[in-house]
Amino acid sequence: LKSISQGPLLPGPTDRPTNRPTSSEMAVAMGNAAELRAANIVRRAIQKLRLATPDNIDLLETEVFDAMEQQLEAMGSLHEKVQQEFEKALELGRTHAANIQEKREKEAELAKRPKELMEEIKAIMEAIQPKLTNLKGAACLEDRTIQLQPEDAPVVMKLAEEFSTEIKDFSQQCMTRGTEIKEAELPPQMKADWTKLAHEIVNIKRTSELAVVQARQAAAKATEAIRKKKMEEKKVALKSKIADAMAAGPAAEQFVISAESLVEPFIKGAPKSEAEMLELAKKVDEALEVARTNVDQATKDMKTPISEDGEEQEEDELLKKDIAAFVAAETKRPTIRLGQYKNRIQRCATIVGRYRKELRDVHNRSIFDGLKAELVAKVKGGKVHTEAFAKVEPLIMEAEKGVEPFPRHAKLTFSEMQIMGDRVSEKIEAAKVAVEDLRQEICPIDPTLDDDLKRKLRFAAQPHIKQPLLRLGQIERRLARTIKLLAIFRGDAQSRCASQKQSVRGTVVRVLSKHMATSGQDATALFVQAAGGASTLGKDAFIALFDVMDKSVKKVGSNEEEQVELSPEDLDGLFVSCLANGAKELSKDAFQQLTIQRMKVSKATTLTTVLSIAEGKLLRALRVGETLEALEGPVKEDKTGVMRMRVKATKDGKEGWATLAGNAGTIFLKDIDA
Repeated sequence: LKSISQGPLLPGPTDRPTNRPTSSEMAVAMGNAAELRAANIVRRAIQKLRLATPDNIDLLETEVFDAMEQQLEAMGSLHEKVQQEFEKALELGRTHAANIQEKREKEAELAKRPKELMEEIKAIMEAIQPKLTNLKGAACLEDRTIQLQPEDAPVVMKLAEEFSTEIKDFSQQCMTRGTEIKEAELPPQMKADWTKLAHEIVNIKRTSELAVVQARQAAAKATEAIRKKKMEEKKVALKSKIADAMAAGPAAEQFVISAESLVEPFIKGAPKSEAEMLELAKKVDEALEVARTNVDQATKDMKTPISEDGEEQEEDELLKKDIAAFVAAETKRPTIRLGQYKNRIQRCATIVGRYRKELRDVHNRSIFDGLKAELVAKVKGGKVHTEAFAKVEPLIMEAEKGVEPFPRHAKLTFSEMQIMGDRVSEKIEAAKVAVEDLRQEICPIDPTLDDDLKRKLRFAAQPHIKQPLLRLGQIERRLARTIKLLAIFRGDAQSRCASQKQSVRGTVVRVLSKHMATSGQDATALFVQAAGGASTLGKDAFIALFDVMDKSVKKVGSNEEEQVELSPEDLDGLFVSCLANGAKELSKDAFQQLTIQRMKVSKATTLTTVLSIAEGKLLRALRVGETLEALEGPVKEDKTGVMRMRVKATKDGKEGWATLAGNAGTIFLKDIDA
């Protein structure tokens, strides 16, 4: 410790190192710092370039070039290194921007169909808004200070009913499109847009449904006093008619009581002979028929007040409901009583039926033993010879041979298939008769016997004829197979017939359409020419009409032409299929139908007023399976680029525009005759 305390613990001023930089070294360091500051300015621009997007890559490249040019001298020795960093960043930035662009294009492609569907939904929403406003205005829902007048209530009620139907169509259309949108892979932004649109759909639906309810309530309130007055008037007339209808009830009851009195000997009392009871049973049947007729007539009379003075003649739906409720309340007790009469009639019929069954069972038991012994003796004593089966076997084989070509009918026409089916059917019928005769020979039971007795006799004979029954079962299964194959073949023939007629009709439509387009004739003028001025067109004139026509027409779904054939047999079959019931010649209306292209809705879509989807108003929804008549088009819609046609719905005659197919390939309408 003493030695340590004597020495210096810290270096003195004279012991400090002397390594301070010189002025030249300071100048070099300051130059390097200046170059680094200049390089960092450029590097900051380069850093932005690495994360460039297609929207800003050109701007960021320009910024880097400007920074390089401004700091060129200041960067000094770092220029080459910064230049290399810039080239790498430029490559990365362009790759990054290209990846973003590719992603955007993929998202745009995925969003193409959903976007189209969302535009259609917006168009449907725009179409329903004016109708909602119209209903609110008509029902005085916008201004609560104005009361709906009684004379305007029927119009408002009708508007409410029509708008209620349109709300259902609106919901169905939005649901159909919404399902397809949800199944698609949507970009994030489109997901947000769809969520927002879905909320708007729900809001419009709720608002519309609320408006319908409020409009109905307003109409009911406006006509409440008038409706009550009408109801009181109706009650007076209805009560009188209900009283008249109820008068038939007691008379019907008397007939029921009379029938029940005849049934009493079947339940209690001194026994009578079988002949007397059977004769009485006939009288009971007659009495029950009379009682049943009177009860049915009384039931029918009970419904008369509504049909004559009830809701069918009323336009006010609420008044109809009030009338129906009043009649139901007034006729409830008599209706229940008439139901009880029917139950009593059924009880009498059951009692007599039970007696007959018991009598039949007694009779069957009395003769069963004798018939059984006789049958067993026959089946034991006599054997079914092989000749009996030998008679059936060729007929079964003929039927089987007849159905063998059925699977190879692809190239047969309908008439050829029909002839083949008729031939096989005759063979099968002959085999059926032979099999029935064989069954009777195996187990000879009188066919006139009671079914229950025949069943018991077969059961008694079965142990003695097991082997023949086994062979018979095999034959019956073979016969059943040929019957099934014939049924399938006939079904295919009918399908072939329908397909051929449809194909011929489609060809005729194309030939007639081209002829009318080139000749300038319409369907009426062409019919008059072919019929020679007559009001109907004969078969020979119909076939001759196509002999002079050019049969070079456009292919279905293409602008290329093809030469089609229309044989007299094809035209004959089409002519017959177009005839009305019992007619021998073609009417003008039926001929005009052959000039109309028919479409079928393959996927739910909408019918709008004009070609433009955005500008058109919704007429109604087109449901899958509906048939349409083509009136104009197809025409390309400018905004969406889809092909649309002006059509007429055969269901209600409404005309409008519908989309043939969407941009993503979804087919909405198909040519029936294609």
